[in-house]
Amino acid sequence: VYIARAEADDYIGIHRSHLFGQLRTVADLNLDGWVALLDDGAMDMDLKINTSEIKFKEILSLIPAIYQNNFDKLRTTGNMSLTAFAKGRMAGENMPQFGLTLGVKDATLNYEGMPASVDGINIGASVSNPGGSLDKTIIDLSEFRLSMAGNPFKAALYASTPISDLNFKATADGTVHLGKIKDIYPLGDSITLSGIVTADLQFAGRMSDIEKENYQNIRGEGTLTVADMDLTMKGLPAVAVKKAQASVSAKAMSLSQLDVKVGKSDIQAHGSLSNYLAYVLKNETIKGSLTVTSSLLDLNELMGDSETSGEETVEADTTTLSVIEVPKNIDMTLSADFKKILFQKMELDNVTGKLIVADGAVQMTPLSLNAFGGAMVANGIYSTAESVVRPMVNFDLDIQKASFEKTFEQLDMIQKIVPIFAKTGGTYSVKVDLKSALDSQMSPDLSSLTADGVIQSNDIQLQNIEVFSQLATLLKNDKLKNIEAKDLKISFTIKDGKVKTSPFDMKLGNITMNLSGVTGLDQTIDYRAKINIPGAGALSNVSATIGGTFSKPSIKLNTDEVVKNAVTNVIASEVLGVDAEDIEAQKAAIRKQAEEAGNKLIATAKSESEKLISKASNPLAKVAAQAAGKKLVEEAEKQAQKLKDEAEKLIEKQYGGSE
Repeated sequence: VYIARAEADDYIGIHRSHLFGQLRTVADLNLDGWVALLDDGAMDMDLKINTSEIKFKEILSLIPAIYQNNFDKLRTTGNMSLTAFAKGRMAGENMPQFGLTLGVKDATLNYEGMPASVDGINIGASVSNPGGSLDKTIIDLSEFRLSMAGNPFKAALYASTPISDLNFKATADGTVHLGKIKDIYPLGDSITLSGIVTADLQFAGRMSDIEKENYQNIRGEGTLTVADMDLTMKGLPAVAVKKAQASVSAKAMSLSQLDVKVGKSDIQAHGSLSNYLAYVLKNETIKGSLTVTSSLLDLNELMGDSETSGEETVEADTTTLSVIEVPKNIDMTLSADFKKILFQKMELDNVTGKLIVADGAVQMTPLSLNAFGGAMVANGIYSTAESVVRPMVNFDLDIQKASFEKTFEQLDMIQKIVPIFAKTGGTYSVKVDLKSALDSQMSPDLSSLTADGVIQSNDIQLQNIEVFSQLATLLKNDKLKNIEAKDLKISFTIKDGKVKTSPFDMKLGNITMNLSGVTGLDQTIDYRAKINIPGAGALSNVSATIGGTFSKPSIKLNTDEVVKNAVTNVIASEVLGVDAEDIEAQKAAIRKQAEEAGNKLIATAKSESEKLISKASNPLAKVAAQAAGKKLVEEAEKQAQKLKDEAEKLIEKQYGGSE
């Protein structure tokens, strides 16, 4: 850039400044004139730009996608003319008079070695304003024509009063063979493209008539068709549009057919959209209704980072999922029929129902589907209205005869808050109202999750559950190790990262177990158990406290209750066969019951101690196991002695003294 002349008068910084000059580029672009800064902060100016010798290639160099890709091999013909001026005072909203004209005549472009070119490029455009209000601006793209590999395309645009009430007129007419682009532009190996796009569109009217829905005053008609389009780009799922066809009027756009495949997913749709002009021109709300069907919708692939190579499919990495934002300017009703949806680890089949998209949220009203081996009906809402990075969900779900095993496999949330599902067989039904925020990977934020529900099962099997294995050992009843229960019904709540269950009964043949308590996100448990085992003597009715974790539970029997049961059994006389009038025999029987119960505790502790020592893999571990085992036996001996002490206290209370 060369500054030929610059001057300033004596009033620079006081009243006004003048800049005189002439700017000349290597493309013969000339800038002449001056700009003055006035006392009141306004600007006065008289600037002119003109050229008649800019080559067409120099204009294309301003487009990064063209300049950065083999620009040295680009060949063009044709020149461009450009004139522009600004004259007058600029203060606040008052604009100077300004204008710009641009012309391209019979230009061509092609790349060295490419078999086809773009010919007959003609552009005629102007922008003008007589000064004063910006609303007086007129934009006139009177001509835009070209022929791409023999396929002609033309468009025009006229717009005035852009601020107060946009007055517009636009046309587009032509056919683009996408497969010809590779013959013109060096796409490289990372992209392939084919298909045909045909457009014949005409629009004219005022924005005020669109806003007032005076569609009789708007001219809008035409068709837009995409056929046999295939697009593949490295790192993205392949896109194939078998056919997309829309016809437009001023009032609505009718989508008569959409048949598209993205990666493994396919979508078919038809319907209508209204207020689309205001949506395009002023970002207002678009309205409509669509019927959407699909045989497979793989959201993991569409939202994530899955790639395919040949016949081999690489499973989507669900850790790359991101939040789906629901635009606030869409008001749409979707009638959905999806045969299969893949989302994270879930497989959802035969999804049917209505989705209402409005105000930044998607509402299900209702949605029926098959999931986790069972059937589900869902009513609820997914919303990004308040936060795009932290969506909210609020659902009520009715699930019938779902599989415990499949639920555990497919839901990370269940793995964290109900780990017992991992070793649970059978089916369940549940009704639950659930509300939660989602994290950046579309998974529930468990700290915000709240829920109320009831879960039922007529067929449940629990095997190799450490909690029940320990209970079985303590109570000397192997039936508790492998549980098969019927008619199970549990009310539960989820709040503050904990699952709380109300008291519920499990019937295992003639054994009854009542459980209630809390499970934490860290898999800690705090449960109370009441167990009835007919014919078990002092252990026929016992209660226990269950703590620790699911993998390493700690169980404490209520020893006071064991002794009380012993007394009850003796007094009843039926179990022990002792004469009810023989007081001393009853006292002896009570002591015997307490001693036998204590011996069971000690025997169990010794057995567990031996297991710990046998599992030790090295001398240090064996020493540690021996110490732990010794402590376990000592604790059992204390509990056994406590049983004897409690027996004596009960004898004292019941009979007024010992022998």
